[in-house]
Amino acid sequence: MDYLKIALIVNISSLIVAVISAFLLAHGNVTSKTIVLASSALIGAALIFGLQLFFELRKTTEQYRFTSEIMIDRVSPEIRVLNPNPKNVIRLVLEKQITAWLKGQDKQIFDKDRNKTVRDFVLSQLFSLLQYQSDWQIEKDIFVRTEGKLTRTKPLSSNKDSKTFSVQKIESLLFESGNLFSQAPFAVGSFDLKLPPASTIILNNDSLIIRNLFCENGI
Repeated sequence: MDYLKIALIVNISSLIVAVISAFLLAHGNVTSKTIVLASSALIGAALIFGLQLFFELRKTTEQYRFTSEIMIDRVSPEIRVLNPNPKNVIRLVLEKQITAWLKGQDKQIFDKDRNKTVRDFVLSQLFSLLQYQSDWQIEKDIFVRTEGKLTRTKPLSSNKDSKTFSVQKIESLLFESGNLFSQAPFAVGSFDLKLPPASTIILNNDSLIIRNLFCENGI
C-alpha cells in the first residue's frame, strides 16, 4: 500500500471521528450557540471536503489515438517507417543498422510472422521515444532568434523523486517479452529513463503499460 492511500485512510477516519464528536458536543450543548454554529460549520466543511474527494479522486480514462505506419520491404528486404523524413538522417541510418542486424539473425525473418515483426519494432521504438525525453520532469527554455527558434531542455528529477530504468533494464524487459529487437544495436536509446516514483513498466508481446501513483498509461 502506498503512502497516499495510507494518508487518505487516516484522513477520512479522523474526519469521521471529528464529525461524530462535533455532533455529540452540539447535541449535548444545544443552549450554546457558539458550539452549535462551530459544529455545524465543521460538519458542513467535512461534507464539502468529502464530496470533493469523491469527485477528484475518481478514476478517469482518456484515450488518444496515434498511428505508426511501418513498412516491410521484402525486396530489399528491410523494415522502416512508411514515409520517412529525409532530413532525419540519424533515423534512416539506425533503421538500416537494425534491419541488417535482424537479417543477420534470421535471413527468412521477413517471410515469417510479419505482424509480430512490426509490433516488436514499434514497441522498441516507443522506448527510444521515451528515452529521448529521458526525464518525466523537464524544464524548457525557448530562445527565439532571427534564424529560428532554439529549445534548451534540462532534466529536473533526482533519485529521490523518480524511479530510474537503466538501458540494461529496458533491454531486459524487451528480451523477457520475446521482442525480436531486444538485442539489436541502437534498438533502444542510450539514456536512462526517469519516471515518477513507484513506477512499474509492464511489457507484453503486444502492449506497453506504465503504472505509477498518478496514472496508468497503456499502449
